[in-house]
Amino acid sequence: MKCPTRNELVRHLDEVLDDEQQAEMAKHIAGCDRCRSLLARLSREDEAFIECFRESFETPIRDADEERIVTSLLTLHRMRRSERTRDIPSREGDDGREPE
Repeated sequence: MKCPTRNELVRHLDEVLDDEQQAEMAKHIAGCDRCRSLLARLSREDEAFIECFRESFETPIRDADEERIVTSLLTLHRMRRSERTRDIPSREGDDGREPE
């Protein structure tokens, strides 16, 4: 398998690929330092998004409410990210694939 595009890695991280695609992607990532690094960066972006949300509250909220809200916002964040990156090359003029 060639290195996936950033968009494909986002879809893997967001778990929107079918089971076979998820497994194939996971196998590739396990053997590819570049893809593992990019996937880790994407994951940190999600974590930063959640942390910004949590810090925005002036008063604490109940854990159950926070978890429900964070899950909903993270889902929305991932949907918007997928919409923004769908079929957009990573660099102008290429096919969206990073070098292997």
